[in-house]
Order: sequence, then structure tokens, then C-alpha cells
Amino acid sequence: MSVEAGRILFCDYDGDFAFAEDLSRVGFIVDQIRPDALRQVGIGDHQVFVFSFGEAETLPKVLKTAEKLKFAELKTPMVLVARTSMGPDFLNHQKSKFPADAYISNPLSEAVVLDALDELIGCPIPSHLKSARLFTNVESEEDRMIQGLKEKVQALEAQLKGQSDQAAQQERDALKPKLKALLEGQKLQFQTEAERLKVALSEIEAKLLDREAKIKDMSSQHEKAQATLREFYMNKLKQLEQEKRDLEKKTSES
Repeated sequence: MSVEAGRILFCDYDGDFAFAEDLSRVGFIVDQIRPDALRQVGIGDHQVFVFSFGEAETLPKVLKTAEKLKFAELKTPMVLVARTSMGPDFLNHQKSKFPADAYISNPLSEAVVLDALDELIGCPIPSHLKSARLFTNVESEEDRMIQGLKEKVQALEAQLKGQSDQAAQQERDALKPKLKALLEGQKLQFQTEAERLKVALSEIEAKLLDREAKIKDMSSQHEKAQATLREFYMNKLKQLEQEKRDLEKKTSES
């Protein structure tokens, strides 16, 4: 569910302002400042404060600023973004007396920051477009879905083939004992017995031919099922790829 664009105060201690442009791109109103301009910020002008930094020596300053604002009972949520790994002191600050509302350590993409803001003030874009799929440096959900469908098609084809081979082998195994029982000890019997065996063998051969025909029919049905299943998933893949291209086109146009 989309919401109205929120206003963010983005305070960067290093002047890098990483992720600020991306937040603006998805619909947030972002005011970028350096720490020395915090005194000029009006209370209630923003829905959330984001403090971003990348140097370990800046960590104490950031934590001290957050504690002062919380001690002053500032109601505006605060998000601390450490662009690099800061060690345990950063995340352990969540257990302090005056913690911030969210702590993000060494984010690999803008998606992590976007998700944190969404939990605090909502996101100005539809939920199904959030996180990694908005950014080209992260594998898209459509690609993962297409790959998953391809793997399912391969698994189903292997399963169908295995079931067909297993059914044919079971038919053969069921006939072997019967044939062996009929053939054992029959060489010394009278001609009439030999004739009777010939008739019995003929019946067995007829059954074998009938079973082979059924197996071939099963194989033909299996091939048809495979073709139908393959066509269904190929059409689904094409549809998903077309939807992906349409989505990328809309994203590039917006």
C-alpha cells in the first residue's frame, strides 16, 4: 500500500550523502544537511531523521547526538546508518538508555535503508516494488522467479521420466518369475506337455506384446505430457520476461 511522500532530514557526517538520492528517487522528500546545521532545523518539520556516517572515529559523535535528541524527548524517529562495519559498540547502543529507532550497519544496497524507513513512516511506493528490485545492482525478483520455474520444469521432466522407466521395469520384473516357472523342468515331458507349453508360451508372448504396447502407449502419453508441460512453462517464462521488460521500461520512463 502506498503512502504520501514523507519528509526526511538526511544528516551526513562525511558529506557523502550515500542513499539520499535514491530515497528521493523513490518518492521521499529529502533535506540534506551537515551536522553543524542541526541547530537550524525546526522541530516537527520532518517525519524522520537519518544520520549517516562512514568513519569509525565519527561513531561517538553520532551516538552522542542521538542521545541528546532522545533525552530532549524528540518524538521524531531516528535512523543511524553506518556505511561500514563499526564493531559491537554501534549495535549495542540499541540497549542504551536513549537508543535510536533503527540501526543499519554496512548496508549492501539502498533496499535495507528503504525497508527501515518503511517500518517507521511508511513508503511512498507500492510494497511489491520495494527493496532490491528497484536497483540494478541487486538480482531482481523476476530473475529469481524465472530461474525457479526453469528448475521446476527440469525437476518435473526428470520425475516423469523416472516414473515411466520405473513402471516399465516393474512390468518386466513381474513377468520374469512366471516365465522362469514355466520353463523349468519342461524338457523331459511328453510331446503333449510340450504342445501345452507352447500354447502357454504363446499366451505369455501375447501378454508381453500387449504389455509392451501399453508401455509404448504410456511413453507416448508421457512425451505428450512433457511437451504440454514444457509449452506451459515456456509460455509462463515468456510472459514473466515480457512483464519484466514492461516494468523496466516503466521504471526507466518514470
